[in-house]
Amino acid sequence: MSEHNVDERVCLTRCPLPPAEENVHSLPCHIHHDGAAAVKVYFCPKKDVNGSSESKESYSAEFRGIKLAGQRVQLRDHNYMGLIVEDSGMTHTDDEGKIWEVENHFDEIMWWCVPQLEKKCMEIDLKQAH
Repeated sequence: MSEHNVDERVCLTRCPLPPAEENVHSLPCHIHHDGAAAVKVYFCPKKDVNGSSESKESYSAEFRGIKLAGQRVQLRDHNYMGLIVEDSGMTHTDDEGKIWEVENHFDEIMWWCVPQLEKKCMEIDLKQAH
């Protein structure tokens, strides 16, 4: 069996964009669920209070008993923009590229890591975010 590297062309539609979504989180785990969930009931991040005058605010939370450390990341500072898209089921007539509907977008994420497991917990690599 051979592997093929196929570029997929995507046409995004939605104008104008809806207001930016808030409270987008990147957790260091995979959750086997795709749909609505009462996240605010079970996941309650808190801003850390410390005496230092650090430029970046830090946050803490627990997910299923695992302590997490977090910080807000402005995507524009990394030349990114977050989009939430849905496959419209249509293809572009010229080149068979998929047509996606932009459902929402976001300008920042809350980046979480497990400090006990990661030495460089707060080094942010957006290329690894899912």
